[in-house]
Amino acid sequence: MGLVYGLIATLPSMWITFSSLSVSVSLVITWFLYGLFQAIVVGIIYAKMSP
Repeated sequence: MGLVYGLIATLPSMWITFSSLSVSVSLVITWFLYGLFQAIVVGIIYAKMSP
């Protein structure tokens, strides 16, 4: 669940950030991986909380 959300929500926002701001590709990739990690952790927590 977290991986799918991370890809659907984070990837487009990183694409918009990269195209609208003058930031490097490595910075955008780092932000993307951080957002993906957060989404996966939250997905694991929600999966353990759900009965």
